[in-house]
Amino acid sequence: MSLLMFATAASEIGKQACAIAGAGAVGCETSIFAKGGFVNNAIDTVIMIIGALSVLMVIIGGLRYVLSGGDSAGIKSAKDTVMYALIGLAVALLSYALVGFVIKRVG
Repeated sequence: MSLLMFATAASEIGKQACAIAGAGAVGCETSIFAKGGFVNNAIDTVIMIIGALSVLMVIIGGLRYVLSGGDSAGIKSAKDTVMYALIGLAVALLSYALVGFVIKRVG
């Protein structure tokens, strides 16, 4: 009987420790879709990388525009770079919102 009481107490202590440490702590069970879960972390990382690349491409496009020296082909290429970078950023933000909506419904 004392072994059963020990196991029950240990389980309760484990639940309290996970509540304090958070769902992402080692040994604490969490859904892969929950906040701090694998899928959510992977999506956040990918969106952060896409956002950083988009900002970098906007900067590169701006520099190409400034350094084009009045060449119409260079100006058009620079404007296209900025436009496609902003479109990519908008698509990334919309996909983040859509995936967040779906994860809230699934998780």
